[in-house]
Amino acid sequence: MQDPLFEKVTARTTPALPQTSLLRDSLITSLGELMTRAVASGRLRPDVSAPDVVLLLCGIAHAARATNTAPDSPQSRLLLRVTLAGLRARG
Repeated sequence: MQDPLFEKVTARTTPALPQTSLLRDSLITSLGELMTRAVASGRLRPDVSAPDVVLLLCGIAHAARATNTAPDSPQSRLLLRVTLAGLRARG
């Protein structure tokens, strides 16, 4: 994640601007629709919500920035692999 504002904007409980709220809601809705299809296909665990995934992305972005980790570094790739493995459906 190259955008340092992504985490701050998406992780806030109360958006600063009404348009920010609309865009965040649109992101979560679209992600939720994608996740519904992934759960139905058996690829995504059913107990994770779109807001959960947004928070995971915020956490990864924060960790990468806090450690000055390049987006294409082995450490960044490891964080992404571990996160994706945790989201996969079991079995």
